[in-house]
Amino acid sequence: SYASKGSLFNKDKALSFTNKAIQISKAINNKKILASAQKIKKSLSTPPKPSETPAQKIKRLYSDEDFDGVISTYKGMKDKSDKTLHLIYTNALYKNMNYKEAIPEISKLYSADKKGKHALKIADCNAALAKRIRSKKAYYLKEAIKYYVEAGVLYGREGKKSNNKNAILKAKNMIYDKYNLSKKIAAYNKKLKSQKSSASKNQEAIKKADRELKRFKRYLRREYRDMEMPPYEIKKRKALEKKLRDLQSGNTGGSSKADDSGKKLQAEMKKANAELETQIQMAKTRLK
Repeated sequence: SYASKGSLFNKDKALSFTNKAIQISKAINNKKILASAQKIKKSLSTPPKPSETPAQKIKRLYSDEDFDGVISTYKGMKDKSDKTLHLIYTNALYKNMNYKEAIPEISKLYSADKKGKHALKIADCNAALAKRIRSKKAYYLKEAIKYYVEAGVLYGREGKKSNNKNAILKAKNMIYDKYNLSKKIAAYNKKLKSQKSSASKNQEAIKKADRELKRFKRYLRREYRDMEMPPYEIKKRKALEKKLRDLQSGNTGGSSKADDSGKKLQAEMKKANAELETQIQMAKTRLK
Protein backbone atom coordinates (compact mmCIF):
# COMPACT_ATOMS: atom_id res chain seq x y z
CA SER A 1 0.00 0.00 0.00
CA TYR A 2 2.91 2.36 0.75
CA ALA A 3 4.28 1.78 -2.74
CA SER A 4 1.00 2.68 -4.46
CA LYS A 5 0.61 5.86 -2.38
CA GLY A 6 4.27 6.74 -2.93
CA SER A 7 3.77 6.76 -6.69
CA LEU A 8 1.96 10.10 -6.29
CA PHE A 9 5.11 11.67 -4.85
CA ASN A 10 8.19 9.61 -5.69
CA LYS A 11 7.94 7.05 -8.46
CA ASP A 12 11.46 5.65 -8.02
CA LYS A 13 10.95 5.14 -4.29
CA ALA A 14 7.55 3.53 -4.88
CA LEU A 15 9.05 1.19 -7.47
CA SER A 16 11.88 0.27 -5.11
CA PHE A 17 9.45 -0.66 -2.31
CA THR A 18 7.25 -2.56 -4.76
CA ASN A 19 10.24 -4.63 -5.92
CA LYS A 20 11.09 -5.42 -2.30
CA ALA A 21 7.48 -6.52 -1.73
CA ILE A 22 7.75 -8.83 -4.74
CA GLN A 23 11.01 -10.37 -3.51
CA ILE A 24 9.70 -10.90 0.03
CA SER A 25 6.39 -12.38 -1.16
CA LYS A 26 8.33 -14.82 -3.33
CA ALA A 27 10.57 -15.77 -0.43
CA ILE A 28 7.58 -16.50 1.85
CA ASN A 29 5.49 -17.90 -1.02
CA ASN A 30 2.60 -15.46 -0.52
CA LYS A 31 0.79 -15.45 -3.89
CA LYS A 32 -1.79 -12.84 -2.86
CA ILE A 33 0.79 -10.20 -1.94
CA LEU A 34 2.89 -11.13 -4.99
CA ALA A 35 -0.04 -10.59 -7.38
CA SER A 36 -0.92 -7.26 -5.76
CA ALA A 37 2.70 -6.03 -5.86
CA GLN A 38 3.12 -7.07 -9.50
CA LYS A 39 -0.05 -5.19 -10.41
CA ILE A 40 1.29 -2.03 -8.73
CA LYS A 41 4.65 -2.48 -10.42
CA LYS A 42 3.04 -2.67 -13.85
CA SER A 43 1.54 0.78 -13.33
CA LEU A 44 4.89 2.19 -12.21
CA SER A 45 7.22 0.65 -14.78
CA THR A 46 8.74 2.64 -17.64
CA PRO A 47 6.67 2.32 -20.82
CA PRO A 48 8.47 0.63 -23.74
CA LYS A 49 9.85 2.70 -26.61
CA PRO A 50 8.31 2.29 -30.09
CA SER A 51 9.98 -0.57 -32.02
CA GLU A 52 11.95 -1.63 -28.96
CA THR A 53 14.56 -4.35 -29.63
CA PRO A 54 14.84 -7.36 -27.27
CA ALA A 55 18.20 -6.02 -26.04
CA GLN A 56 16.67 -2.61 -25.25
CA LYS A 57 13.72 -4.29 -23.59
CA ILE A 58 15.95 -6.41 -21.34
CA LYS A 59 17.95 -3.36 -20.27
CA ARG A 60 14.76 -1.38 -19.57
CA LEU A 61 13.20 -4.23 -17.59
CA TYR A 62 16.38 -4.71 -15.56
CA SER A 63 16.50 -0.97 -14.83
CA ASP A 64 12.91 -1.25 -13.56
CA GLU A 65 13.98 -4.30 -11.51
CA ASP A 66 11.45 -6.41 -13.39
CA PHE A 67 13.56 -9.55 -13.15
CA ASP A 68 10.77 -11.89 -14.22
CA GLY A 69 10.43 -9.81 -17.40
CA VAL A 70 14.18 -9.95 -18.04
CA ILE A 71 14.25 -13.72 -17.62
CA SER A 72 11.28 -14.44 -19.87
CA THR A 73 12.48 -12.02 -22.57
CA TYR A 74 16.01 -13.46 -22.60
CA LYS A 75 14.72 -17.03 -22.77
CA GLY A 76 12.61 -16.06 -25.79
CA MET A 77 15.60 -14.69 -27.71
CA LYS A 78 17.10 -16.84 -30.46
CA ASP A 79 20.47 -15.10 -30.46
CA LYS A 80 22.03 -15.29 -27.00
CA SER A 81 25.60 -14.49 -28.01
CA ASP A 82 25.63 -11.00 -26.49
CA LYS A 83 27.78 -11.27 -23.32
CA THR A 84 26.31 -8.11 -21.79
CA LEU A 85 22.77 -9.45 -22.10
CA HIS A 86 23.86 -12.79 -20.66
CA LEU A 87 25.35 -10.97 -17.67
CA ILE A 88 22.10 -9.03 -17.17
CA TYR A 89 20.10 -12.27 -17.44
CA THR A 90 22.39 -14.00 -14.93
CA ASN A 91 22.11 -11.12 -12.47
CA ALA A 92 18.33 -11.14 -12.89
CA LEU A 93 18.20 -14.85 -12.01
CA TYR A 94 20.35 -14.22 -8.93
CA LYS A 95 18.40 -11.17 -7.74
CA ASN A 96 15.10 -12.93 -8.42
CA MET A 97 16.27 -15.79 -6.17
CA ASN A 98 16.10 -18.32 -9.02
CA TYR A 99 19.18 -19.94 -7.52
CA LYS A 100 19.08 -23.33 -9.25
CA GLU A 101 18.92 -21.63 -12.66
CA ALA A 102 21.48 -19.02 -11.67
CA ILE A 103 24.25 -21.46 -10.67
CA PRO A 104 25.06 -22.81 -14.18
CA GLU A 105 24.91 -19.31 -15.67
CA ILE A 106 27.22 -17.82 -13.04
CA SER A 107 29.47 -20.86 -13.49
CA LYS A 108 29.89 -19.93 -17.16
CA LEU A 109 31.07 -16.47 -16.12
CA TYR A 110 33.36 -18.01 -13.51
CA SER A 111 34.93 -20.42 -16.01
CA ALA A 112 35.74 -17.54 -18.34
CA ASP A 113 36.84 -15.13 -15.61
CA LYS A 114 38.12 -16.52 -12.29
CA LYS A 115 37.02 -13.66 -10.05
CA GLY A 116 36.04 -13.72 -6.40
CA LYS A 117 32.70 -12.04 -7.10
CA HIS A 118 31.56 -14.95 -9.31
CA ALA A 119 32.66 -17.61 -6.81
CA LEU A 120 30.86 -15.70 -4.04
CA LYS A 121 27.58 -15.65 -5.97
CA ILE A 122 27.79 -19.39 -6.66
CA ALA A 123 28.40 -19.93 -2.94
CA ASP A 124 25.49 -17.66 -1.98
CA CYS A 125 23.16 -19.60 -4.30
CA ASN A 126 24.19 -22.93 -2.78
CA ALA A 127 23.88 -21.57 0.77
CA ALA A 128 20.33 -20.39 0.03
CA LEU A 129 19.41 -23.74 -1.54
CA ALA A 130 20.79 -25.56 1.54
CA LYS A 131 18.11 -23.77 3.58
CA ARG A 132 15.41 -24.14 0.94
CA ILE A 133 15.85 -27.82 -0.03
CA ARG A 134 16.38 -29.71 3.22
CA SER A 135 16.63 -33.11 1.51
CA LYS A 136 19.78 -31.94 -0.32
CA LYS A 137 21.20 -29.77 2.46
CA ALA A 138 24.45 -31.76 2.76
CA TYR A 139 25.20 -31.39 -0.97
CA TYR A 140 24.47 -27.66 -1.12
CA LEU A 141 26.44 -27.00 2.08
CA LYS A 142 29.43 -28.81 0.57
CA GLU A 143 29.21 -26.67 -2.59
CA ALA A 144 28.72 -23.46 -0.60
CA ILE A 145 31.81 -24.18 1.50
CA LYS A 146 33.88 -24.95 -1.60
CA TYR A 147 32.97 -21.73 -3.40
CA TYR A 148 33.12 -19.46 -0.34
CA VAL A 149 36.68 -20.66 0.20
CA GLU A 150 37.53 -20.14 -3.49
CA ALA A 151 36.02 -16.65 -3.29
CA GLY A 152 38.18 -15.93 -0.25
CA VAL A 153 41.35 -17.14 -1.96
CA LEU A 154 40.61 -15.15 -5.11
CA TYR A 155 39.70 -12.00 -3.19
CA GLY A 156 43.00 -12.37 -1.36
CA ARG A 157 44.88 -12.46 -4.65
CA GLU A 158 42.87 -9.49 -5.89
CA GLY A 159 44.00 -7.52 -2.83
CA LYS A 160 40.46 -7.21 -1.45
CA LYS A 161 41.19 -7.98 2.19
CA SER A 162 37.72 -7.18 3.55
CA ASN A 163 36.01 -9.39 0.94
CA ASN A 164 38.56 -12.13 1.61
CA LYS A 165 37.80 -12.05 5.34
CA ASN A 166 34.02 -12.07 4.82
CA ALA A 167 34.10 -14.98 2.35
CA ILE A 168 36.29 -17.13 4.62
CA LEU A 169 34.03 -16.29 7.57
CA LYS A 170 31.01 -17.44 5.55
CA ALA A 171 32.83 -20.69 4.74
CA LYS A 172 33.54 -21.18 8.44
CA ASN A 173 29.88 -20.56 9.30
CA MET A 174 28.82 -23.13 6.69
CA ILE A 175 31.19 -25.72 8.20
CA TYR A 176 29.82 -24.93 11.65
CA ASP A 177 26.29 -25.33 10.25
CA LYS A 178 27.31 -28.66 8.73
CA TYR A 179 28.13 -29.98 12.22
CA ASN A 180 25.34 -28.02 13.94
CA LEU A 181 28.04 -26.20 15.93
CA SER A 182 26.41 -22.76 15.93
CA LYS A 183 23.41 -24.08 17.86
CA LYS A 184 25.65 -26.06 20.21
CA ILE A 185 27.77 -22.98 20.95
CA ALA A 186 24.66 -20.85 21.56
CA ALA A 187 23.21 -23.50 23.89
CA TYR A 188 26.48 -23.84 25.80
CA ASN A 189 26.87 -20.06 26.23
CA LYS A 190 23.27 -19.84 27.41
CA LYS A 191 23.97 -22.54 29.98
CA LEU A 192 27.10 -20.76 31.22
CA LYS A 193 25.21 -17.48 31.48
CA SER A 194 22.47 -19.20 33.44
CA GLN A 195 25.03 -20.71 35.82
CA LYS A 196 26.71 -17.35 36.42
CA SER A 197 23.35 -15.70 36.98
CA SER A 198 22.39 -18.44 39.39
CA ALA A 199 25.65 -17.98 41.32
CA SER A 200 25.08 -14.23 41.69
CA LYS A 201 21.48 -14.73 42.82
CA ASN A 202 22.38 -17.35 45.42
CA GLN A 203 24.82 -15.36 47.55
CA GLU A 204 22.71 -15.90 50.66
CA ALA A 205 22.58 -19.64 50.00
CA ILE A 206 26.37 -19.66 49.54
CA LYS A 207 26.90 -17.81 52.83
CA LYS A 208 24.56 -20.19 54.59
CA ALA A 209 26.33 -23.26 53.17
CA ASP A 210 29.71 -21.78 54.13
CA ARG A 211 28.53 -21.18 57.71
CA GLU A 212 27.10 -24.70 57.87
CA LEU A 213 30.39 -26.23 56.70
CA LYS A 214 32.48 -24.16 59.12
CA ARG A 215 30.17 -25.06 62.00
CA PHE A 216 30.40 -28.75 61.16
CA LYS A 217 34.20 -28.59 60.95
CA ARG A 218 34.33 -26.99 64.42
CA TYR A 219 32.13 -29.76 65.68
CA LEU A 220 34.46 -32.37 64.17
CA ARG A 221 37.53 -30.82 65.79
CA ARG A 222 35.86 -30.83 69.20
CA GLU A 223 34.26 -34.24 68.90
CA TYR A 224 37.16 -36.16 67.39
CA ARG A 225 40.19 -34.38 68.83
CA ASP A 226 41.75 -37.56 70.25
CA MET A 227 40.17 -40.21 68.07
CA GLU A 228 39.77 -41.21 64.44
CA MET A 229 36.85 -39.68 62.59
CA PRO A 230 34.20 -42.25 61.55
CA PRO A 231 33.46 -42.72 57.79
CA TYR A 232 29.89 -41.34 58.02
CA GLU A 233 31.20 -38.02 59.42
CA ILE A 234 33.80 -37.79 56.64
CA LYS A 235 31.04 -38.49 54.11
CA LYS A 236 28.87 -35.71 55.59
CA ARG A 237 31.77 -33.22 55.51
CA LYS A 238 32.46 -34.02 51.84
CA ALA A 239 28.77 -33.60 51.02
CA LEU A 240 28.74 -30.14 52.65
CA GLU A 241 31.92 -29.17 50.77
CA LYS A 242 30.40 -30.28 47.46
CA LYS A 243 27.19 -28.37 48.20
CA LEU A 244 29.21 -25.18 48.73
CA ARG A 245 31.23 -25.70 45.52
CA ASP A 246 28.07 -26.28 43.48
CA LEU A 247 26.45 -23.11 44.81
CA GLN A 248 29.59 -21.10 44.11
CA SER A 249 29.73 -22.38 40.51
CA GLY A 250 26.07 -21.49 39.99
CA ASN A 251 24.65 -24.99 39.58
CA THR A 252 23.24 -27.75 41.72
CA GLY A 253 25.47 -30.59 40.69
CA GLY A 254 25.99 -30.14 36.96
CA SER A 255 29.33 -28.29 36.98
CA SER A 256 31.34 -31.37 36.01
CA LYS A 257 28.93 -32.10 33.17
CA ALA A 258 29.25 -28.50 31.96
CA ASP A 259 33.04 -28.81 32.00
CA ASP A 260 32.86 -32.04 30.00
CA SER A 261 30.47 -30.55 27.42
CA GLY A 262 32.75 -27.51 27.11
CA LYS A 263 35.77 -29.67 26.38
CA LYS A 264 33.78 -31.71 23.87
CA LEU A 265 32.58 -28.54 22.14
CA GLN A 266 36.13 -27.16 21.95
CA ALA A 267 37.27 -30.41 20.32
CA GLU A 268 34.48 -30.17 17.72
CA MET A 269 35.35 -26.53 16.97
CA LYS A 270 39.02 -27.47 16.58
CA LYS A 271 38.03 -30.17 14.09
CA ALA A 272 35.84 -27.73 12.12
CA ASN A 273 38.60 -25.08 12.02
CA ALA A 274 41.10 -27.71 10.80
CA GLU A 275 38.63 -28.65 8.04
CA LEU A 276 38.45 -24.99 6.99
CA GLU A 277 42.25 -24.80 6.75
CA THR A 278 42.28 -27.97 4.64
CA GLN A 279 39.64 -26.48 2.33
CA ILE A 280 41.71 -23.30 1.92
CA GLN A 281 44.84 -25.28 0.97
CA MET A 282 42.82 -27.40 -1.51
CA ALA A 283 41.34 -24.26 -3.09
CA LYS A 284 44.78 -22.68 -3.49
CA THR A 285 45.93 -25.83 -5.31
CA ARG A 286 42.85 -25.86 -7.58
CA LEU A 287 43.23 -22.20 -8.46
CA LYS A 288 46.94 -22.22 -9.36
